[in-house]
Parts: sequence; structure tokens; C-alpha cells
Amino acid sequence: MPGRVLAADFKVTIDREYNVAADGTLRVIETHTVRNESTERRVIKSSNEETFQISVISGKKERLEESVNSANLTIDGVAATFNVSYQEDKAIITVSYPREILKNQQIVFRLEYSNFGLVEKVGALFDIYAPGFAEDIQFIIGNTEVTYNTKVKVSTSLPAENFVFPTPSGVQEANGFKEYSFAQDALVGKTIWIQRGRTQYYQFKIVQKGNATDTRNTGYLNEYRLVLPRDIDEGEVNQKVYFLKLLPEPKEIIKDNNDNIIGVFKFPSHESFSITIEGFASVNLNELNAGTENSGTLSELSVDFLKNYTGAAEFWEVENSEIQRTANEIAQNSVNIYELVDKTYTYVINSIDYSEVKRFGLNQRQGALKTLKQGAGVCMEYSDLFLTLMRAQGVPARAVFGYGYDSKVDSSNQEAHQWVNIYMPGISKWISVDVTWGESGDALIGGDLNHFYTHVASSDPNTPPMVERVSYGNEVPLNAPEFEISAVGGIDNLQELISQTQLLSKYPVIEKDDGSNNFEKFFSNIRDKLAGLLNNSQDKQTVSIVLIICGGLLVLLSIGILGYLIKDSKRLGKGGSAKAPSAGKEAAPVKDQDKDQLKDKTKF
Repeated sequence: MPGRVLAADFKVTIDREYNVAADGTLRVIETHTVRNESTERRVIKSSNEETFQISVISGKKERLEESVNSANLTIDGVAATFNVSYQEDKAIITVSYPREILKNQQIVFRLEYSNFGLVEKVGALFDIYAPGFAEDIQFIIGNTEVTYNTKVKVSTSLPAENFVFPTPSGVQEANGFKEYSFAQDALVGKTIWIQRGRTQYYQFKIVQKGNATDTRNTGYLNEYRLVLPRDIDEGEVNQKVYFLKLLPEPKEIIKDNNDNIIGVFKFPSHESFSITIEGFASVNLNELNAGTENSGTLSELSVDFLKNYTGAAEFWEVENSEIQRTANEIAQNSVNIYELVDKTYTYVINSIDYSEVKRFGLNQRQGALKTLKQGAGVCMEYSDLFLTLMRAQGVPARAVFGYGYDSKVDSSNQEAHQWVNIYMPGISKWISVDVTWGESGDALIGGDLNHFYTHVASSDPNTPPMVERVSYGNEVPLNAPEFEISAVGGIDNLQELISQTQLLSKYPVIEKDDGSNNFEKFFSNIRDKLAGLLNNSQDKQTVSIVLIICGGLLVLLSIGILGYLIKDSKRLGKGGSAKAPSAGKEAAPVKDQDKDQLKDKTKF
């Protein structure tokens, strides 16, 4: 750049224009106007070079050379050759000055090219990016002043606008394009991100594998409870789930107190198996924006509601004195829910750093208090701390689990993610708040289309667990579910899929007694044993014997004998339970469940 020249009063104006066509192709025109406005007879020497940079987003490096090959450079309208060097996700283009620039003279360099690595079509969305500036950029170097004018023009034929980040300094629409202008100061440390589209579609596949816990056919059934993706209706976002396949079919579908849906599957304890769940989800933006004017205040929250969503739990040390003190310092007597959310969001972002060590190393969950003291964590820690501080301020909060979808990652390698729901009484809705994503962009308060929901938790972070097992026989590790998710352009043959409402109707909850009818409970266990035996077609003799015994019991057992036999249901076999909690990849020490039960509690 001419800023390296020891001369005075050089003015450089850099006009960057990014044009996105109706098919998503991007054409870039970057013009550098270098003017010598020195008051003395100084020159810009011909030994100088002008520099351009072609960038692509991370993961699009293979498109960088293609972008460079499309480039044409002119100097004062005359074609010129240039040199190229590559640095990670960018190409540096340099061109020599053809002549000296005398007082009151100028020279114009113009680079025009197609960029194949700044626009992505992800499912039904278009993500458009344009580079900003490094945090340490200097716009004045010596006596040289550099001014950037950045415009992004997007065809109005693309899907409707979702968001623009950062806030543009000007917006206008003409000739089939919407034009966004950005002040140079607004781009320091930031990348322009424009998303077009107001609905995203996801395809998912869940595979739950289970190993036999018995070496022989004892007739007992192992029960697996697996969390299934669910519908969500928040203030700014709603999600609808449609199921394509459930193999094998569940025995029942349970809907818990938080409206999560849980599939119940049963298998003979001596058999290994695999559950496969496939389906689609649409995530849509609602026509509502949460803010200070409609979020409501603390006084609008009922006592019962506060009791359910502001209490302490493991990893949420709401009643701790240090948590309480920090929460009060953040609130500063504010009562508006959105103000409290915004203040706490800012505090968490500024107080802790994202830990790559935890992400790629030992990821032991540490909870809110330890995160507050140590100042580092991953999504679990950001969410746990934010949720706990919110609850300590009297704001209802619950944990949300799913996937923060990253288009640059393969469908089988998408990472489980955790964020937070905050209840706003002014709109009588929950809204999503993702503090982790705020580390790399604008504050995500209200939800977006890049989050896919599986379930929520309010009483503690691990209820419900992703998978839970009640088993008979030997200690066998509990496998975590394998999850694949990818963004798709739409959902075909919707009428052939099963909605959440239809799923609950098709597999209703099996009525169970409250424990007072021991007779019925006893024969329920016998029924499960028979179901397990009947699944093994080679054990006909054993089935016959059991049927004869059951018939005899119906005639001979007295109430006293029956009471003795079913005094403790675990006498019927070695029963055990294991849970995989909602998020994270940490392992917990073995804990005794019951002397007659399996002694493992494996976490995922």
C-alpha cells in the first residue's frame, strides 16, 4: 500500500462492492483510488505495489484458486498482470505501480472477480458473507489516510431477508437489488453476514444400539427410553417435526412435564439390537420480535411458575452466595426481563472465554459456580452460568438441547449443543438465548434458523436423559445415541410422514397403576417375561413350561403368598438402570443404584 511511502497527504479510497445474483453467484468489484494531495512536491514512486485480498469462508479453501482465476485487474482502465500468493483462506494479489504519482495526480486500480467461497446455499437458506477488518487495523498510517466504502447488493429474487449483521449504515432497494452500506468502523473485528430465507429444513437420523445384558434367554425385557426430536413453539421461532421411520416400533410414546417426547422400546435381555429413528423438521421464524417493550417484568410472573423454573440443581448453584452477589450486581435493580437478559448475556460474554482444551480434550462438566470462578468453558458452561444467573435474578430459565447446525461440518459430525430458554410474560412465550454463539457474532437473543431442537430440561440438566435403560442381567455399558443431521432444501411427500401429534396418538401411553394393585403389577412382570420368551422361537419347551406354571399360579396363589412374592419386584431378577444425560461427552464415576440393580450410571 502507498502508506509505506515516506510522503505526506496521500489519500486512498477503497470501494468494495459485492453483487449477489438471483442464482446466488457473487461478483466482486474492488476499486482503489490513490491520490497524491501533498502540499509539497512529493511523489508516490513507481517502485511501490498495490495490494488486494481475495477471501473465502473457512471450509471453502478449495474454491479460492477458482476465484483467483476469474480475476481481471486494470490500472486506469488498462489490463495489467499481477502476482498471487496464498495464505490459508485468502489470496494476496499484488501489482506494481506503472508510473510515479505526482502532486494532485491519482491512479485507479480495479480488481473484478467471481468469488465462489463467500455465498453458501445451506438447505433452504442463503448465507452471504463479506470480510471485515482485523481488530488492529489502522486507517491512518503516517500521512496516508485509507477510507473503505463497503456495499453488498443482493437480488430481491432470493428468499426473504432473515437478518443482517452488523447493522448497515444505509439500506436502499432499486433495480431488483437490495443494497446494504456498511461504515468501516462497524466492520472492525466483524464479518458481514446476511441470511436470506425464513424457513430451514433438517433431515435427521438417530441410531441407538444396545447390547445383550443376559447370556441366556431368561424371559426378561430390557427397557430403553429414548428422547425424540420434538415440536417447539417459542416467541420468535417454531419447529415442527415429522417422522419417516421408527424401527422397531415403540411400545409407547411418553410426553413429559416439559412436553418432551420419549420413545419406550423393549427387547429381550439376551438380545443385542438397534433402534433407528428417521425424520425431518422445519424451523420457521414467527412474526414477533422480543424486546424491552414487550418482554414483561418480574412482577408479572406467578409464584408457581417461579417455583418450577428458578430453583437450584446440580450445576445450577442458584442459592450460592457468590452467584447471588454476581446476579444482583448485574441486575442493578432492573425488573424488565429483556434488560436482565441483555445485561447477563453481556456479562457472561465478557467474563468467560471459550475453551478449546475442553472442547477437544477432557470435557468434564463443571457447572455455573466453577465457571464463574475459572472464566472458561464450552457451551455447557456458558449455558449453565447464564441460566443460573438468570434464575438467581428471579427470571424463569430452562436448558435447551439440540444442535447448532454448522454447514461446514459433515452430517455425522455435527456436535451436540446446549443453550437456554427464557420465559417472557409479556408475550407468554419462551425465547431462545445462545450465549456461546455470542462470542463470535451478534447477541443471539430470540432464536434463529441454525438451531435444531431435541428437548428441554427444567428440574436439572439431565432430566430427561438422552437415553435411559432399565435392564436385567450383567453390567453392560450404555451406548450414547448416534445422531446425523443435515440441512435440506425442503420436505417431500409431507402427507406420508407422521407428525408429533399423530405419533402420540399412534403410540399412546400404556396405563399403569399407582403401585397399590400389586396383583396386577406381578402379572405385568410375568407378561413381560412371556413376551421375551415368545420372541425366541427356538425355546418352545420353556414357553410351554412357563405357561403351565402361570396357569397353576392363577389357581393356587393366595393373597398372602402373592404379597410375599411381590413384596419387592426386584426379586424377580437382577434389575438395573443406566442413564445418558442430555449433553456433553463427559464420563461420571460409577454410582451404586441398588444392591439388586446394576451398579453403573454412564453419562454421555
